[in-house]
Amino acid sequence: MRGYGLVKKEIDNNSYYYHQNEHGDITHLTNIDEEIENSYQYDVFGNIREQQENVENVFKYAGEQLDNETQQYYLRARFYNPVIARFMQEDVYRGDGLNLYVYVVNNPLLWFDASGHKKQCSSDELTPEEYQRNKEELKRMYQDFVEKKHESLEYGVNRDLIEYRIDNEDPTKVVVIKELEFDRFGSLIKESGDNLTGHHMPSADYMKQKFNISRLDSYAMNLEQPKTGGGRHRRTFSYGRMSNEAKERYFKLNARDMLAFDLWDARRVLKEDGLWNNDARKAFSDYIKAYEEAYPEIFKKGGK
Repeated sequence: MRGYGLVKKEIDNNSYYYHQNEHGDITHLTNIDEEIENSYQYDVFGNIREQQENVENVFKYAGEQLDNETQQYYLRARFYNPVIARFMQEDVYRGDGLNLYVYVVNNPLLWFDASGHKKQCSSDELTPEEYQRNKEELKRMYQDFVEKKHESLEYGVNRDLIEYRIDNEDPTKVVVIKELEFDRFGSLIKESGDNLTGHHMPSADYMKQKFNISRLDSYAMNLEQPKTGGGRHRRTFSYGRMSNEAKERYFKLNARDMLAFDLWDARRVLKEDGLWNNDARKAFSDYIKAYEEAYPEIFKKGGK
């Protein structure tokens, strides 16, 4: 019997109840007296590490059916093999990436796939209404952040930035050499004293936690960051000073919205310094294209 998920199993007029973790894995089956009949432990890709079974049951990892003969999970469109952590058949959606056998972008801690076609979030799935409310609240928090940034500059709270600008004849009126260049973070050329650092958009933590893409493999764009303090990078929203609530809401955005959010934030910084021009627009447009080409299953419209 199913409700939102698996609820109950009936055999010979006896009722048994399913228990699941946040990922949707069946962890226990209990009888009407709340005594444990079955228990299961899995690794992250669904291999059963420990099992005790008194009642016949085919629903296990992610709440899906395990074929006892093949030891593969039936996911409607195709079969998933937890031993090799891959699908056994190609994905019919050819535009979703080069690897047509990959399971949930190799990040089963966060995702599951109930259809064989598309990954789903295992714990923080939001309804469209909840998602929109989350975006609106994040927007409000962002506006508060920008206002406080402006106040700190006006009243001298951020003295290191003010002093840097005075001592260096307001360098924010020009783009630093190689600023706005971008690449995968591990490939960005770094030179001593260039006053630049790679700004991840989306953040490196977001890409790692959501899609298991490393900091070095995530894209980043050079922004000014002098060693003496200040600089455009330190004025961005994702520069290490988000509140826990803001970070939680930030991480609930999908990849396309997250990319748009961070690009808008960097655009705001450039506009404040009078540097939002055709060269900056082209750099931002090329940055989007690079991410869409590198990870189409994540960033292209309709992607997973």
